[in-house]
Order: sequence, then C-alpha cells, then structure tokens
Amino acid sequence: MYFWNIEALKSSLRAGGMEDRSAIRYLLCLGGVTLAGYSVLPLLGRRNAWDTIDEVVWLVAFLAGTYFVYRRNGGAAGRDFLPRFLSLTWVFGIRFSVMVTLPCVASVVVLETLIFGSVPELTTPYESAVNAGLAIVYVFGLARHVAACSAGGIAAQPGAAG
Repeated sequence: MYFWNIEALKSSLRAGGMEDRSAIRYLLCLGGVTLAGYSVLPLLGRRNAWDTIDEVVWLVAFLAGTYFVYRRNGGAAGRDFLPRFLSLTWVFGIRFSVMVTLPCVASVVVLETLIFGSVPELTTPYESAVNAGLAIVYVFGLARHVAACSAGGIAAQPGAAG
C-alpha cells in the first residue's frame, strides 16, 4: 500500500493494475478517515450557513468530480477505474493535505487574524471560498493522475467516448 510515493503507485497501476484485495485497503482507509472526520464535526461547535454551503460544495465536487475523473480514465472505454480512483484518491489526498490544504489553512488563519484581530468562531465566507477552491483544485489534480495511468492519458482526454 502506498502512502506518499504517487509516481511509484502510478507506475504500478500502469504496469499491471491492482487486484481487488489491494484496492479494498484503500477503500477502508478512505472510509475510516471520512468517518473520523464526521465524528469530529460535532466537537467543532456551532455551525452557520457557510458550513452548510461547504458541505454542499464538497458533495457536488465529489459527485461531479468522480464523473469527471471517470471520463479522464477513458469513460466506458477505460479500465480499472475503481482501483485507480481509490488508490490515487488516498495517496494524492495525503499529499494534497500536507502540501496544499495545510498551507492554505495556515494562510487563512493568518489573514483572518490580521483582518479581524482573531480567527472567527464561526465559518466565514473567506473560509468557504478557500474550501471551494481546494475542492476544485483537488478534483483536477486527481483527474490528472488518473489520466496518466490510462493508456498513457490518451484515451482519457476530454471529449473521449464514455
């Protein structure tokens, strides 16, 4: 199972794919992280409309993004979508969290402290805008990695059958 080395994972996926018993590990890890996240949400305190907007944005990003990634894998003509999607979602997600999400969150904290004097207790429009941007960048990055595993990315170009 890969955790950081996305190039090695992509090479492995291109070389021989992934068996279901390996892909299930990624599914279990993704499910565990998702459940852990949802168990923490009630501890974060009061919610406002921006929290609901964030949830809707992430739901739309997941649904539309999964279809977009499916298309970049070649659509109906593609192969091994789920093993690619699950394993690359895990590895790219870890890398994205460390290299993009954490610096963005730190930047928002600094900017909000400068603007408001402290980090507001409730979610702000600035935070929601950053979250929406992160969702979009994540989906396009994941799609790029999945496309790189499918027929050299050729069958996965926009407009491909599927």
